[in-house]
Amino acid sequence: MTQAPLGSQAPRGSCDAARGIRWSAAGMSSVAPLLLLALAGLLTGGAWSLRQQGASPVALWTTVVLAVLALAAGVAWLLPEGTFQ
Repeated sequence: MTQAPLGSQAPRGSCDAARGIRWSAAGMSSVAPLLLLALAGLLTGGAWSLRQQGASPVALWTTVVLAVLALAAGVAWLLPEGTFQ
């Protein structure tokens, strides 16, 4: 068994590669739709609460529009690439 010269280093990330760990931005693509759909649910609950409290129509409809936009964005993110071409 030979030893590496003093001061030499293993290639960056070699330990992670040996364990089968891969670092990439692809992990964010699976989290983003979940967060958008969660935001849509939170905004829907907020709109329902505003309605029950008798809030102004502007506040209510602003919250509803934001909830619909978050829902549409979350669903669109999950669609296969090239769906809208």
